[in-house]
Amino acid sequence: MTRLVLIALITIAVCGLLLGANAPTNPPAATPVNAMEDGEPFQAIDLERILRKCAACHGKNLMGKQKKTKKTPAIAGLPKAKILKTLSRRIPKPMKAVAKALTPEEKSAVANHISKLAKSPQ
Repeated sequence: MTRLVLIALITIAVCGLLLGANAPTNPPAATPVNAMEDGEPFQAIDLERILRKCAACHGKNLMGKQKKTKKTPAIAGLPKAKILKTLSRRIPKPMKAVAKALTPEEKSAVANHISKLAKSPQ
């Protein structure tokens, strides 16, 4: 009986080793196709589409619009942190719908892009 138990245990151990060696492994992490400047990976972002929404109010070059009844500030060249704060916490009423629809990655990409634009002359 002991010999039978010993053979059974050895058989189970060998089967476990054989099956474990052929078990599927987790695939290696994919290298991101796109990466932000600070190295954070993100999905492809349609930055052009988002910036068109910004330009609708802030002007073609994001230098602001000055109309008699409505003045929109220039945002080109603002610090990234300020843009992120505006898109995340201090959202002006006209921007709420657009800002709330953006993912954190999109907000970061937009802020990064806008902060690198030439600053408006004041």
